[in-house]
Amino acid sequence: MVQLTTQFQPGQVPNPRGRPKGSKNASTLIAAAIGKAGPAITQIVIDKALAGDMTALAMVFARIAPPLKARSQAVQFKLDASLSLTDQARQVMQAVADGHLDTETGRQLIDTLGSFATLRVEHDLTARVDEMERFYFNKGIAANAGYAQITESEASK
Repeated sequence: MVQLTTQFQPGQVPNPRGRPKGSKNASTLIAAAIGKAGPAITQIVIDKALAGDMTALAMVFARIAPPLKARSQAVQFKLDASLSLTDQARQVMQAVADGHLDTETGRQLIDTLGSFATLRVEHDLTARVDEMERFYFNKGIAANAGYAQITESEASK
């Protein structure tokens, strides 16, 4: 095993006057203080909300009923899979224009088509590289531990 020379040797402390062992982080101290006073703070906010303080009321409602998040709905929609991805995106835009899909669902579908296009490109490139490697390997141009290498004389042909 190779031993690396480093600036600090084992057992040597890089900063002897640094943070003492066992000291607590400021956020840990704040969380502990809030934890102790939490029930009292909660009661104050509730009392203010009941008295009509709209900020306190918003805080209470945010905990009781958090804001709703958008949820995707299942859609029934004809998409011709034999068309190009660009034409499929046009079909989605037409469905939005005709009112069959809402704009958010249309955007999500077009984003999905874009992601699929990226995957298709990666798949096609991998297949092309694999085919080139097989071609050059089978021609006997190079075979070094399973990797294809083209010599300069062969590459210039």
